[in-house]
Amino acid sequence: MKYFIMLILFCLLFSCSNEPKDVKEKVVVQKQKPKTEEELRQELVEKELKNPKKYLKIFVERKDPFIGRAYLICSVRNTATMATFKDIVIQVQYWSKTNSMIKKWDNTFYEFITPYSSKDCRIDLLKYGDEVASIKTVIVGAAPVK
Repeated sequence: MKYFIMLILFCLLFSCSNEPKDVKEKVVVQKQKPKTEEELRQELVEKELKNPKKYLKIFVERKDPFIGRAYLICSVRNTATMATFKDIVIQVQYWSKTNSMIKKWDNTFYEFITPYSSKDCRIDLLKYGDEVASIKTVIVGAAPVK
């Protein structure tokens, strides 16, 4: 019993610290070197380049001319602050009235889109029947420019 009590006291003695927890955290934070402006920029660019779908937005207008095939005018906008993207892949999807996908295909838009800019492209629609209730467009991906 005497050894058991001594063991508990020994453990308590070495597990306790005189410094509060937040003081220890402040010391660790102070030891870290602040990042330079260039390092912060590089981190931001890498973050934006990893997820192009987050920073590329698409706005679509459908055109149905009296003579000829229907087409879409797509405006792709880059909302990233530093990243430039190229070769944007836009997927066109045909959906039925029951929300089932009937057909989909990818169109690659071979342009550079710099930060805070937008580009327009035209996508010709394939023939479709009465079973198509809606047409949706989605940005599937893009290649980063390094």
